[in-house]
Amino acid sequence: MQASAETADRIYATGSFMDITRQRAGDMNFVFSTWPFMGFNVLAMVTFGLAIGKMRIFDNIAANLPLIRQALIVSLTVGVTGNLLYVIAGESARRFIPSLPLIASLVGQTFGAPAFALFYMSGLILLAQRSSWQTRLAPLASVGRMAITNYLLQTVICTSLFYGYGLGLYGKMGVAAGILLTVLIYSMQIPVSTWWLKRFRFGPVEWLWRTLTYGQRQPMRPV
Repeated sequence: MQASAETADRIYATGSFMDITRQRAGDMNFVFSTWPFMGFNVLAMVTFGLAIGKMRIFDNIAANLPLIRQALIVSLTVGVTGNLLYVIAGESARRFIPSLPLIASLVGQTFGAPAFALFYMSGLILLAQRSSWQTRLAPLASVGRMAITNYLLQTVICTSLFYGYGLGLYGKMGVAAGILLTVLIYSMQIPVSTWWLKRFRFGPVEWLWRTLTYGQRQPMRPV
């Protein structure tokens, strides 16, 4: 496993487009082998989302503010605890080698990651109840309406920066620089998405997805 990881790192950093494509195909075979284990987590997420939808919390946010505030506090507590356990225990564990620290780390991640997601959602909902924050957060809606397009655009940008057939920065960028790059890319996508949706109903990939889903060409221009 260690040798495979080192080979992958080398190919991603220095390989050609075809070299990296072959490596990714091999990596995907490994990812598919983990689906039976990931399925439980995915099922839990879908079930949780279904429960929130059936409770119709978003239909009347004002009436559910006490519940949302409670979710904010609980999810922050669980998120911080779980992710600290994930990081601290993970430092003394080796991936794919069964051990108590590895189990503790995975348990922390299993509960901590979705808890933080719920914390972010609850926090944004509460902020959006204030008129000043509604104005500040409004541009983010455009990014969300073009989620698939922006996701793929991030992929194109980052593979061009990091992979061997691009600038070859794979493994050469520290955490601080990585965070700065993340902020820069997202900050660029906000005005681009806003500009696009003033002229078109959907993002380009969203339009294609809807056209294929409904089996007929969807109108792109606003009515």
